[in-house]
Amino acid sequence: MKKKYILILIAVFAVIVSLIFVFKTQAQKFGKTEGSTIEVTHIKPEVGKLPFFSLVPRKDGNAFSLFVRRMGQNESQEYEITYQTAEKTEQGIIGKIEQGSEYYEKEHLFGTCSTKVCRYDKGVEFGKFSTTISSPENEYQLNFDFHLQKLSLSGGVLTQKDGSASLSISASSIPDSLFFISHPTGGIPVSVKEKIIAGPFGFFSSEFKMSKDATLSINLPKEAPKENLTIWGWEKDDKRWIEYSTEIKDQIASAKVNLFTTYIVVEKQTL
Repeated sequence: MKKKYILILIAVFAVIVSLIFVFKTQAQKFGKTEGSTIEVTHIKPEVGKLPFFSLVPRKDGNAFSLFVRRMGQNESQEYEITYQTAEKTEQGIIGKIEQGSEYYEKEHLFGTCSTKVCRYDKGVEFGKFSTTISSPENEYQLNFDFHLQKLSLSGGVLTQKDGSASLSISASSIPDSLFFISHPTGGIPVSVKEKIIAGPFGFFSSEFKMSKDATLSINLPKEAPKENLTIWGWEKDDKRWIEYSTEIKDQIASAKVNLFTTYIVVEKQTL
């Protein structure tokens, strides 16, 4: 009798194991089951699908506004901004962008403020922006360096921190008191059909236009094509890309421009 019960228990156990296997197989075949989790990937999207970031300095250079556009409806962000003072002390700023925010704007100080008194950090020039972008299906990091500059102290040339792009400006075309922040922008304001060869690079100020043309120079990657390349700049008032007459020489694309905005080098489509 005892042996009979053991055989029955073994048979019941085998049936249970078989049912579990069948259930898992069907779940994998037809999709996730109730209570299951979505697998999160860690894939950084292409430039045209990234959020667009811009850091715009206040006129006095003691603060800047962070603008984030083109976020996905299901995306949230946690960001950190670090920079060094003249005393080589590292300061940090943290922030969070809630899910569902297609547009975000927030002013941050290079310093701190109490109820009535603000203390601004001196000698700020370089910093780093880092953010973790999360959605139910994906999570990735985006980082870039930024460069705070004043034209009178930079020899008339604004540069990306890594030297990948520069903007040479006539001192008479803008007020001497203005500050500028240059940095890669992650994504772009509006997607383009053309292939992006270099950029996007942003040069931002509280002013948008110059009274005289400046010379923009952008380093091209070694694998860049030799023909059909042109510099485009974003015209935020008209909400369109402007194509500039572009010269290509020694792996550098250059053009005369008149905007403090975002620039890209694209390969023009040919018929």
